[in-house]
Amino acid sequence: MIRFNSHRDLVVWQESINLAATIFKLADQLSFEDKEKLGIPMQKSAIAVSTFIAEGPTYENQKDFISVLRKAIQKLVELDSLLALSRKLNFLEDDPELDEQINKVERMIIGLIRSLINPPRRDKTPAPRAQADE
Repeated sequence: MIRFNSHRDLVVWQESINLAATIFKLADQLSFEDKEKLGIPMQKSAIAVSTFIAEGPTYENQKDFISVLRKAIQKLVELDSLLALSRKLNFLEDDPELDEQINKVERMIIGLIRSLINPPRRDKTPAPRAQADE
């Protein structure tokens, strides 16, 4: 299994914290009623994404680590759905940069899952030597 000193070493966790900060700032722009209906659930989803990623390295086995990363993806999808509804109701405007930020975190989580399932091989056999021309 891939080892980390801390969840803070994971770039995907760092990016998820940046995403959560963006969501908190965005939700603060909503009216009180809109924030209560959609802003707070968006904030909770964003927090959950980073929290699940942070929990991953604490698990002793790979299966649990992958499971919690899948939960992070589920919360990311939930966040995306809440944002889509907020935009549909004209509470928020389209934000391609935010959409890309969400997509980036999702791709990074998927990449981490793949690296846990199929870790890079550390082939200890020496590389073949080129033969001298005779």
